[in-house]
Amino acid sequence: MVTDCFAVPRVAGRMDIVVDIPGSKSITNRALLISCQCDGPVVLTNVLFSDDSRHFLECLRQLGYEVVTLDDKDLTPEGLRGLDAVVIGVRAFNTRPRLPAHLRELFGYAESGGTVVEQYNTPGGLQTDQLAPFPLKLSRDLPRFRVTDEKGAVTLLLPGHPALNTPNRITAADFEGWVQERGLDFASEFDAGRADALIACSDPGEPPLKGGLLVARVGKGYYVYTGLSFFRQLPAGVPGAYRLFANLVSLGK
Repeated sequence: MVTDCFAVPRVAGRMDIVVDIPGSKSITNRALLISCQCDGPVVLTNVLFSDDSRHFLECLRQLGYEVVTLDDKDLTPEGLRGLDAVVIGVRAFNTRPRLPAHLRELFGYAESGGTVVEQYNTPGGLQTDQLAPFPLKLSRDLPRFRVTDEKGAVTLLLPGHPALNTPNRITAADFEGWVQERGLDFASEFDAGRADALIACSDPGEPPLKGGLLVARVGKGYYVYTGLSFFRQLPAGVPGAYRLFANLVSLGK
């Protein structure tokens, strides 16, 4: 039985309102959990600071982890120095208009030995044409570069790559139990001479797509672009997705 009620006030006349949709506290907490598996500091962007997330952060501090939150003004060489990985949230280059201004700092951070993991963006409404320190394009033909069958076969193209071996050895079994889809907004074009395509996957009867997980060596560090739907798999508790994501943020460590 509902005992608490809230009276919604009546609005008189037209109102012009801009609503910022919050992030997900569930994904935030799972990202924090993954961060615990890394040896050094990790940067998470686009997090939602709910009571649950704050409690989780406090638990991490009590366990001895150093947790630092950053916003746009912190994306400077000084602000990024000493961090092991930066994770860019889904559609960040669609929704954060000031983020492209910090690309030089993010690229420089990777060149100096850091790891940047950029999750998918959608081609409509991009705030920049440059999504990586290597040529990379997204197609407006969205169905063609999306794998909707969560059970679609996955081929490891470079099984010896560090991203597929450290700290977890990734096999086909790690792609079992995925939910809803493999991924979306895979890169339609990329410079294969500068970025390694680690996997190929597709829907049944379709040609394999190789733009779902790209890893480039950038100076002393790494830059990753991935269209794999970690944002669905991590909240669902898919073990293989956790293992693979932990490898990505651990590159070079």
